[in-house]
Amino acid sequence: MNMSEWRCAFGFPAFYRAVYTDNSPVFQYEIVGILLEGAAPGALPGRVRAARGSDGFSKFVLGERAIPRNLVREIRRLPEEELIRRLRDTGIEDVDWAARRLEILLRSGRVILRETLLRRVLAAAADRERFLAQALSAAVACEGKDLRRLSAGEIAEIAAGRAEPGDADGDTGKREPVNDLEKGESLLGALIIRLKELGRFDDAFRAAEDRQYREKLYQEFKLA
Repeated sequence: MNMSEWRCAFGFPAFYRAVYTDNSPVFQYEIVGILLEGAAPGALPGRVRAARGSDGFSKFVLGERAIPRNLVREIRRLPEEELIRRLRDTGIEDVDWAARRLEILLRSGRVILRETLLRRVLAAAADRERFLAQALSAAVACEGKDLRRLSAGEIAEIAAGRAEPGDADGDTGKREPVNDLEKGESLLGALIIRLKELGRFDDAFRAAEDRQYREKLYQEFKLA
């Protein structure tokens, strides 16, 4: 599929990839256990493993299995403060970067989410932790047919901000970077464009997830 044409349901795989790509030192199974069960950091997911087998956590992240409905109901009933606590326990290194990528994804039209739910999630965007908590709650409840993990190239588009159409007031979303985070996203976007023009798609995918390799490519193309 052409990277400019992909779409998927906003389920747990999309949330996970947008928030945690290159943004947490915690193991995947720990993150799943913390988010879905409130497990203590470092603990193995309990009911997830019991219900789905030892590889259950990876299947949730890959979108190969839906989260059990009883677990979804429990998570949806949790107070916002508990969801925020769980997110903090997953060791997100840059909350602003995670929230920025997630907001761009939700505004892009690339993910499918019920309009009323989308508006509710975006209404919390000014408070990054509340926004992530609302997005997590919406993601686990998604029952879309295309629950898949986004590719590195798709995440690169999100991080670069190239999928953002602007808001309802007509803002195109195009503006000069105002801080180091946005400058970094702008550099990544320029790098991905150059690599795609040269047909170096494997390098584009790797650059989206590997910071050291990304820095090497910045030097190669004299972008840094």
